[in-house]
Amino acid sequence: MFGRLFRANPQPVGMSAVCRDLVQSLDMAAGASSEHVRSHLHTVMTVFEATSSTQSEKSQLIKDLLDADMPLKMLEALPKLEFEAAKDSMRLFNQLLKLGTSPVSDYIRRNKQVLQLLLDGCGSPDVALQSNDMLRSCTKHAKLVEMLFEADFAVGLMNLAQHQDFDISSDAFCSLRELLMGCKPVAAVYLRENSKAFFAAYHELLRSEDYFTKRQALGLIADVLVNPCFVDVVSSYVSNYRFLETNMNLLRDSSKAKQSDAVRVFDVFLSNSEASPRVHKILFKNKDRLVRLLDSMSSDDKENDDGFVQDLRAAVQALKVFDKIRSRTNSSNSVGSSVDEQSSHEKQAVLNDHTLNFTPWRLYA
Repeated sequence: MFGRLFRANPQPVGMSAVCRDLVQSLDMAAGASSEHVRSHLHTVMTVFEATSSTQSEKSQLIKDLLDADMPLKMLEALPKLEFEAAKDSMRLFNQLLKLGTSPVSDYIRRNKQVLQLLLDGCGSPDVALQSNDMLRSCTKHAKLVEMLFEADFAVGLMNLAQHQDFDISSDAFCSLRELLMGCKPVAAVYLRENSKAFFAAYHELLRSEDYFTKRQALGLIADVLVNPCFVDVVSSYVSNYRFLETNMNLLRDSSKAKQSDAVRVFDVFLSNSEASPRVHKILFKNKDRLVRLLDSMSSDDKENDDGFVQDLRAAVQALKVFDKIRSRTNSSNSVGSSVDEQSSHEKQAVLNDHTLNFTPWRLYA
């Protein structure tokens, strides 16, 4: 087999034979035949990795693998393979994607079941590790990121991030982070067009009882909101007073790590409070209590890092002059504020349903 592959002028049939052998071994995959699968996987990877392989040979092998439906066959066989064979499959998928990004993207667009198998694998204890690794390789390429969003991977990964299996939930959250931060311009378009539904679902993670889930979710939303690529998403997010309510509760969390990220998010609300008169009103009514809280956070732990202390001081200074900002808002936007007010029925419903984990914040004047 190797002699046929590395002749001075290898014939295309040699490449095709390699692909056929690999696909046939995947079709018959089972624990007892994993070594057989690994042998064919190594043969293919050797062609890709050998310094003697030309770009033409690699391109032809990629074409043959795609023509033989290798990615689809591999994902279907993945749960049946032993660990080492599954790991080798993962390596080949990532290598194929790296060397043939455009043809692989076109293949996946024509074969959407590949994405469904990938997402299903992220929720399977047997192959979650390999599936998430392959998914994160996809997030490095803009065309594939678009397809992942179209296939509702954001929602799927948020659901898996709340899975009772820690390994599945933590791996899924890592993939969610890469989906949002890997190709930010593509993610920004998705968030702008789906901000209401996405952030409503995302806040389920921020209300989780699981420490790890809540901490990871808070850190990611902070990274998104302060990143310039997502500037068009900020006004939509900070206009939701319920999101502010969640953030104000997180400021009082006992975890310093969560407090630090909560302050970063809170600063975004402060800097963009004009986006919503209702949000501005909540901040104005609670500014004295917020100042005391933030001051206590900077003084009750001498080990706070300098960045956190600076964020706290900046937030405190912004709150101390908030009445002046409020005064200008009243004089220049009185009509706009009245338009934005809730109906009496809706407002009463909110007032009856704002129980917080601590002494309630004054959400309305």
